[in-house]
Amino acid sequence: GFLLTWKEAFASELHARVRQELHDAVGYRTRQERELRHLEQQLNPERSGEAEGDAAVKDRVTLDDLNVALKLLEELRDMENKAAVLPPQPARSEIEECSGLRDSWQRLTQLADQVRMQLLKDHRSHFEQELDKQVKNFVVEVIQFRNQFDAQGPFVPDIEPLDAVKRLHRFQEVYDKLSRKRQTLDSVSKLFGIITKSFDELDRTGEELVLLNQLYDLFQKFIRFDEAFRQELWEDVDLDRTVSEVEGYWDESLALPSKLRGWAAHLDMKARMQRYRLLLPLLKKLKSKEIRSRHWTQVMQITGVNFSLERETFRLKNLLDIGLLE
Repeated sequence: GFLLTWKEAFASELHARVRQELHDAVGYRTRQERELRHLEQQLNPERSGEAEGDAAVKDRVTLDDLNVALKLLEELRDMENKAAVLPPQPARSEIEECSGLRDSWQRLTQLADQVRMQLLKDHRSHFEQELDKQVKNFVVEVIQFRNQFDAQGPFVPDIEPLDAVKRLHRFQEVYDKLSRKRQTLDSVSKLFGIITKSFDELDRTGEELVLLNQLYDLFQKFIRFDEAFRQELWEDVDLDRTVSEVEGYWDESLALPSKLRGWAAHLDMKARMQRYRLLLPLLKKLKSKEIRSRHWTQVMQITGVNFSLERETFRLKNLLDIGLLE
C-alpha cells in the first residue's frame, strides 16, 4: 500500500544520500593522501636521489605547507566518522568500499602523524628562520598597503561614490589576502611557542573596510533609487511611496555605526537624502489637483528653467535639479 511505497522511496533516497557521502569520503581520502605523499617526498628528497637536509627542503616546503599539513590532521580526525557509515541494505561493493575505507583511513592518519613529526622536529630550525624572515617581510607589506590605502583608497577626497566603491572592492581583496597570510604566520608562531606579532595598522584598516562596506552598501542602494526615480514620469509617480522609501533610507543611515559620522562619504550621503526629504513635500504640493498650467509657468519663471509638460516626456528629472529649494 501507500505506506510500503513511501518506506521504499524513503529508504532508496537515504541509501543514495549515504552512498554519495561514502564516495565523497573516499575521494577526500584519496586527495589528501596524494597531498601528504607529495609533502613527504619534499621533506625527504634523498628518497628521490636529490640533496639532503634543510637546504633541500628550504626551496620545497613553505610555511603554508606546514600550516596546511597541521590543519589536515585535524580535518582527518573530524572526517573519520564518515568512514564508519554504512548505507542501509548496502550492496556488496559498498560493504567492501567501506571496509577498505576504514583501513586506508587509519593508514592516512598514521601518515599525517608521521609528516607532522617531520615538520615539527626534523625541520624546526628551518621553519623558525623562515617564519622570522616572512614576518619581517609582512611588516613591510602592511606598511605599503596602508600607505596605498591612504593615498589611493576610498577615503580620497572629492571622488564619486561609484569610484569609491571600486576602490573599496580592490583594497578589500588585497586586505583579504594579507589576512590569510597573517593567519598562517600566527598559526605557525603559536605552534613554535613564539609570541604573535601585532599589526595595528592592518587591524585598523580592516575595521575601516567593514565600516566602509556598510556605508557604501546603503549609499549604492540610495543611488540606484535616485537614478530610477529621476526616470519616472510625473504622471505615474507615487510620491507617498517615495516618501516612505526615502525615510527608510534615512532611518538606515541613522542606524549606521557612530564611527562613520564625520566621514566625507557619510556626510555626502546624508546631504543627498536630506535634500530629498525637503524636496518631496514641495513635489507633493505640485502634484495636487489644484495645480494648473499657470502655476507651472510660474515655476519656470522663478527657476529660469523651461521644460515640457507633455505626459510622455515630463519626468522627475525635470524637477529635481532646477533649484526648487532655493
